Amino acid sequence: MKIWRFASWGLGVQSTWMIILSAIGKLPPIDAAIVADTQWERRKTQETLRFYKKWFEDHGIKVKIVTAGNIRQIGADAHIHIPFWTNSGGPLIRQCTNHFKITPIRREMRRLAGFHKSKHPHPKPGQFENWIGFSWDEWHRMKENQTKFIMNRYPLLEMKINRWDCEKGYLQMGLPIPVKSACIGCPYRDALSWFDIKQNEPEEFQDAIEFDERNRHNPLVERDGSTADEIFVWRGLIPLKDVDFETLSKKQNIDVQPPLFVCAGEVCWI
Repeated sequence: MKIWRFASWGLGVQSTWMIILSAIGKLPPIDAAIVADTQWERRKTQETLRFYKKWFEDHGIKVKIVTAGNIRQIGADAHIHIPFWTNSGGPLIRQCTNHFKITPIRREMRRLAGFHKSKHPHPKPGQFENWIGFSWDEWHRMKENQTKFIMNRYPLLEMKINRWDCEKGYLQMGLPIPVKSACIGCPYRDALSWFDIKQNEPEEFQDAIEFDERNRHNPLVERDGSTADEIFVWRGLIPLKDVDFETLSKKQNIDVQPPLFVCAGEVCWI
């Protein structure tokens, strides 16, 4: 039985480095790197995709891009829960990762291996390896795949490589270091991330503001599906346009002082 190896490429520091290691022979070869495009990524992340797609293909790695549509346009409208923060406490249940990333990637794995995207016959248990770029400092995020024919693997964890090791590797090879990947309006962004976007990518910040304002009213209330009348992109339950991210980011630096290799909370993949 052939074991198919697929890398879930999240376009961030760790998942990109994981595929680089495969390309240069430090990890076994993979059958494909699969990107789930939410169609609402930052400009810098799109640049990462363009650069490394060519780099990977030049080094013999097949890259496939799949999409379930534009998360900005249909995510909230179709009530595919983006984890907006609610005025009744806590975020909405997150469904966007499954709908816009996990499911399209799983279907592409099946297609590349010659199976129908959802019908019988199914691959055999453990026939697909799904490589995920969690690093050594993120061991607590490991979990088994709920699909029987997919076995999650964490090559960076197996090699005890942390985020800082990845960044050093990019520098040693003279390759560009990707930014943290997440949708422009991801509610899991912290103050530092929002301040960076506001200062350096004002058009993206304005886009996020418009998204926040447009989705203030929670449509699930009318369907008795939620008790939260209002929903917010920013966890502080304040409209994005009114948040003082400069002050908050300074406070975050003082209170937390996170090292470079710690995830700031964008959890979709890396």
